Amino acid sequence: MDETFEKVDFSYTDKATSTKKEVQTLEIIEYGAKEKAPETTFEAAPESAIVTKPEVREAEPEASQKIIRDNQTGVSYEKLFGR
Repeated sequence: MDETFEKVDFSYTDKATSTKKEVQTLEIIEYGAKEKAPETTFEAAPESAIVTKPEVREAEPEASQKIIRDNQTGVSYEKLFGR
């Protein structure tokens, strides 16, 4: 949720064990928690600090499982089948 919404607690208490369980929303799973980060300043790096990219090798395909939730955005063919 953004700053226009009131703070919300997405959790519940298990009556059998009396433990509080946190629930992750789809927004937190996709984009992470939005904590206000301190502002940082950047300085230009000296030319001697510039690093060239190493040669990238094509990754071997690997079996995996992707879970797509209802109303999930940002899912593309490339993200699903790219590797």
